[in-house]
Amino acid sequence: MKTGLNIRTINTAKYLSGILLSLFITASLSSIAFAAPASDPQASSKTQAVLDYLTNLPNRSDKRVISGQNTGVNYVTDNLIENIHTATGKYPGLVGVDYFYANNSTTNNQIIAWSNANSLITIHHHWNNPATGGSYSRNNVAGAGSAWDTTNVDFVQLITNGTALNTTFKSYLDTVAGGLQTLQNNNVTVLYRPFHEMNGDWFWWGGKNTTQFKNVWIYMFNYLTKTKGLHNLLWVYTPNATLDTTFYPGSAYVDVVGIDLYGASTVPKVSGYDQLSTLNKPFAITEYGPCSPSGCTSSKDWSSFISSLKANMPKTAYWANWAETFSMTYNSGTSTVLADPWVITRDEIALSTTQPLPAPGGLRIVSAK
Repeated sequence: MKTGLNIRTINTAKYLSGILLSLFITASLSSIAFAAPASDPQASSKTQAVLDYLTNLPNRSDKRVISGQNTGVNYVTDNLIENIHTATGKYPGLVGVDYFYANNSTTNNQIIAWSNANSLITIHHHWNNPATGGSYSRNNVAGAGSAWDTTNVDFVQLITNGTALNTTFKSYLDTVAGGLQTLQNNNVTVLYRPFHEMNGDWFWWGGKNTTQFKNVWIYMFNYLTKTKGLHNLLWVYTPNATLDTTFYPGSAYVDVVGIDLYGASTVPKVSGYDQLSTLNKPFAITEYGPCSPSGCTSSKDWSSFISSLKANMPKTAYWANWAETFSMTYNSGTSTVLADPWVITRDEIALSTTQPLPAPGGLRIVSAK
């Protein structure tokens, strides 16, 4: 019957199209990877693209680790990044900023300029102690009331609405949110790294009750993403020296895990690295220094950094030297490091903001460049 012929033709077409789609997906497996969505369900397309990019880097044969330089506590507007370019002919692919003056237009303008020039941006805080430090500012870099003032802060009161500590803390977050909103308005994605080195005892937020710490992290996550509507943030969890997950607030509130690492011009395999697969997050060395945290007394040759990284922690997606005597410009071997085939500099970062196709089982197909 004519009707039967039409039905068979339609069914055959559906069958063939299904085969073709299956073949297309299979043939494309060499150029795609599966990446998890950002912890913020409303993350911007660029923010998701940055996470996809970091997730896919360890799958590459070269150009797989992003070079980075933090600008330190006092140096966001100095010439550190330009000096690296002058010395090596290359810019680092990532720039780190200590967000003391969160609403300072000069700082934000510099961040926006770096982002527009193709740099990735990471931001951390040396927050004032909310119990003793008053308003959020750089009035005491390392003295009373500063981040290094370890006067006890009650973490339960810190997130209990109506308490003095909570009022102060929310004023910090409001100031920070104002600055981050400016960056969001200018399409700047931020690898956001609050409460770094929380497993140490040198900052007021360090060494706290682990459950209380996790609750504060989650409170801040919800405040900035839901209350303040910031969807340009990738949340970065970074203990000191080891990948200590004791304070880990949960995968729903973290996008990247990493460590701050000082003490040697070569990279060791740190404790916790082998457990990365259980976290299923990109890994980074968020602060690096080729000598002890007290500072380098003379220039160190760190040219073996990448060869040791390849041998000991090859899943590293990016690293960022600390500033001052830990910086790329203070120490020797930087040209060798930046020229290594594994290393990505600013001109080599290529994000794909194309919305991925849905894959079987609800996974997302993401192009790997």
